[in-house]
Amino acid sequence: MNSQTKHKQLDSLFQILETNNQAMGSIAIYKDKKLVYQNAIGFKNLADSIPADTNTLYKIGSITKTYTATLVMQMIENDKLQLDQQLSDFYPQVTNADSISIEMLLKHRSGIFNFTAEEGYLNRAEKPTSKQEILDRIYAYESDFKPGSQFQYSNSNYLLLTFILEDITNQSYQQLLQENIADQLSLTNTYYDFPDNRTLSYVPADPWNKEMDTDASVPRGAGSIVSTAKEVAEFYHALFNEKLISQESLQKMMEIQDGYGMALVKMPFYKKTSYGHGGGIDGFQSRAAYFPESNVTMAYLSNGVNYPLNDVIIKSLEIFFKKDFSYPDFRNIYKHSSSELNTFSGTYSSDQFPLDVDIIHKKGQLKGQATGQPEFPLRSVAKNTFEFKQAGLKIEFQPENGSLILKQMGQSFTLKKATPDKK
Repeated sequence: MNSQTKHKQLDSLFQILETNNQAMGSIAIYKDKKLVYQNAIGFKNLADSIPADTNTLYKIGSITKTYTATLVMQMIENDKLQLDQQLSDFYPQVTNADSISIEMLLKHRSGIFNFTAEEGYLNRAEKPTSKQEILDRIYAYESDFKPGSQFQYSNSNYLLLTFILEDITNQSYQQLLQENIADQLSLTNTYYDFPDNRTLSYVPADPWNKEMDTDASVPRGAGSIVSTAKEVAEFYHALFNEKLISQESLQKMMEIQDGYGMALVKMPFYKKTSYGHGGGIDGFQSRAAYFPESNVTMAYLSNGVNYPLNDVIIKSLEIFFKKDFSYPDFRNIYKHSSSELNTFSGTYSSDQFPLDVDIIHKKGQLKGQATGQPEFPLRSVAKNTFEFKQAGLKIEFQPENGSLILKQMGQSFTLKKATPDKK
């Protein structure tokens, strides 16, 4: 298969996704330092009918952490910081600060509570938040576990790293990003927050509804960067080709423990292995991956996800690496009315299942939420059947008797909907 054929197949894939309102976003693929494919579908702003193009900026969410870790490794190479340096040198008020190293923060092994998991976080996320407010929230919690003993993803780690970078350089994170990464690589579309008109994000509805907009002062170096797919791919390609840090520093970032390195995860694709990171903030979802044996980098940034992001990426890579693939088929997807979705809504429970499950209809989108767990989107696959593919979850509603069948990991549970007076 020649490159022209691959390009046509990739174009067809994204045209199918766009035509069926299954995705909005942008993709870029690098091979041997050369941009070999890019595309953009959907809208930057639906209300104003502004289409996306390959220069559209997207929030990249937690992919930001790879940039932050790179800045940290640069400071270590310049003897401004050490991996074994203790957090107590900077923020002794954090619980167990004298037992937490910079390396533990980078690898999410600190035990520090994830402040974005705090109750009421989403209600505050759209408002500007000061450094001291963030620190006070982090200070307020005890450790989740003994530092270094296990892995637990916590945005608090990378917020603290952001503050440490600013403290030791007397520069803002925005300045550090610009001078040490963007300027070094001649990136002109990589920013800390949007410089002007914002790209909006959306959740599936009829066909899309605008999502919330987190203020950049909240995630900071844990998730505030905006960029294009092309420049995210350029950044990863440069990182793994030693344009930003040394090979020794890169190898430390790539050392995986409990599934995570220093802002890098190892991701398999058939017999190939890639290193990269994913991101999710508001309605934006993203993924970047570098394949060392092929010297190939792929970045996909999205501001609207209906068809699972992972499936978009897998099909794109199957085309690029000449694997067997099939285009997604949306001809038989059932289109639900608001009244039908309202029928499914309610609280479902069973003596055989440990959690209650709330089914919620929000602006044309059906969501689920188990007791004490975050909401998850449900995608229609048939008239009464929905799935959350990322968790291998399928729900079959039985509206005639007010129940649902929940299927996951080979198990099946029947849950009954509570009547209003029993709820």
